[in-house]
Amino acid sequence: MSKLIVTKAEFQELAEVRLVEAKALLDLSKWDGAYYLGGYAVELALKACIIKMFMATDAFPDKDFSKNCYTHAVEKLVEMANWTVHGRPPRTRTRNCWPTGP
Repeated sequence: MSKLIVTKAEFQELAEVRLVEAKALLDLSKWDGAYYLGGYAVELALKACIIKMFMATDAFPDKDFSKNCYTHAVEKLVEMANWTVHGRPPRTRTRNCWPTGP
């Protein structure tokens, strides 16, 4: 049985693992698996961004908002992460959600 992922760091770590796995499959021309794991990495990264957004405020999240985070729908997660600017997710928001290296 797998462990429940709950922290921003756990979501980030698993997103990075899935991205490495997707790249390995891509290098082997295993397109379907690479696509699937790449999408999963995006989902996990978006959830880490949503957690960071709530860590920056002292507001308690709406119950429905929290419940809606339990989804695999990337479009819904992009919306929940408040990512859209002029209908497109800006690249700078991604960088702001992720830690930079040493």
